[in-house]
Amino acid sequence: MADTGPTPRRILVVEDSLTQAKRLTHLLERHGFAVACVHDGPAALAAMRDRRPSLVLSDVVMPGMSGYELCAAIRADPSGAELPVALLTALTAPQDILMALEAGATDFITKPYDEAYLINRLHGIFAGREHNEITLSPDDDSLLYAGRRYRVAADRQALFDFLISTYEAAICKNQELLSTQDELRDAKLRLEIALAEKEEALRRRSEAE
Repeated sequence: MADTGPTPRRILVVEDSLTQAKRLTHLLERHGFAVACVHDGPAALAAMRDRRPSLVLSDVVMPGMSGYELCAAIRADPSGAELPVALLTALTAPQDILMALEAGATDFITKPYDEAYLINRLHGIFAGREHNEITLSPDDDSLLYAGRRYRVAADRQALFDFLISTYEAAICKNQELLSTQDELRDAKLRLEIALAEKEEALRRRSEAE
């Protein structure tokens, strides 16, 4: 019998946008993952109980049940207590990240995402789960930010991964900002040159008349 190779990791994608769901499915399948896709939180919980995935990759802003609420519901289910959950969202404020930690998310990946970055983060989650099983002590399970205390339902490895991914996202955003500033500066220079050339042409035409 031919060797069929290792069974691909199965990712449950939870995304209410059909376009985004198709994009994610195709992207993940290109990298060797098996993908199941649902469009809301209740369907995700049912799919998880029917056939446990290797990881849940969920949008945050969804009608009915947010990604935070879905993550908390997964953690409350005995079959999902240790299931890796990555939240994918355009929300990047510190409060958003802390809410993800509070819900028990394994990782927090920002949109728009780079394909290589997303795949590396997912492989990192699997590697971390296989080699790092560190839990927080009961006296070290909350963080204070902007006057609100967030109860952290994540282990130290997840906290470290959150810090790294947030830092990487900030670097990417800063690079995008610098690139945009350069493009605006170049566009401004081209516009000034074009205006100067037009003014010169008008001046010469006026003198010729």
